[in-house]
Amino acid sequence: RDTEARLRGIIDQSVDGIVLFDAAAHIVEWNRGQEQITGRPRAAVLGRLFWDVLFEMVAPDQQIPVTREAFLESTAEFARTGRAFWFDQPWEKVIVRPDGSRRVVQSVVFPVRTPTGFLAASITRDVTEQREAAEQLAARTRQLETVRGITAEITRELDLPALLRLITARARELLRAHDAGLVVWHPDSGRLVPEVWLTDQNIPADFTVGLGESLVGEVRDTETAKMAMQA
Repeated sequence: RDTEARLRGIIDQSVDGIVLFDAAAHIVEWNRGQEQITGRPRAAVLGRLFWDVLFEMVAPDQQIPVTREAFLESTAEFARTGRAFWFDQPWEKVIVRPDGSRRVVQSVVFPVRTPTGFLAASITRDVTEQREAAEQLAARTRQLETVRGITAEITRELDLPALLRLITARARELLRAHDAGLVVWHPDSGRLVPEVWLTDQNIPADFTVGLGESLVGEVRDTETAKMAMQA
């Protein structure tokens, strides 16, 4: 009885999601951690097929009916032998909560022998923040590599017009922009004069901007227009 109480305390207090399902794949345990990770209350899933609940949670673009059928068919083997191909295979997947929010989770399923047969246990951990941090770090690393490459190219380039064009091109690349330009202030004329344009738009050769003036125009989706004309 003490052992059962300790086990119940571990399951209830775990921040990881813990699910138990029987040999027929019916859910018999769904702890508080699993509720918090998935957004699905215990009462709504107890007694349901684990695979049905799982495939409801998985993002639509990751749902594969053939895989679901394979899991269902293997349940009979699990009931007979306590073995299944999905045991001890770490998964990482995106789940969708009832409110539409998405979380990245890692899960593993393993067998549990009992006096009356077999149960299966699933442990799930929410790794959304770790994945987002890793992606941000990777993006930052790519930006730093781009800046380092720009610096190396600038130190090798001695021709000023070529250098300005290089800087503009690399800035466009870094910002993932479609067009880019560089204007330089000319104190003699008191105007901003374009030095570099990287665009397929038609820019007047005498285009300049003076004090108190601004750029006025409109933004158009030229790609959509081109596709419409081609159609």
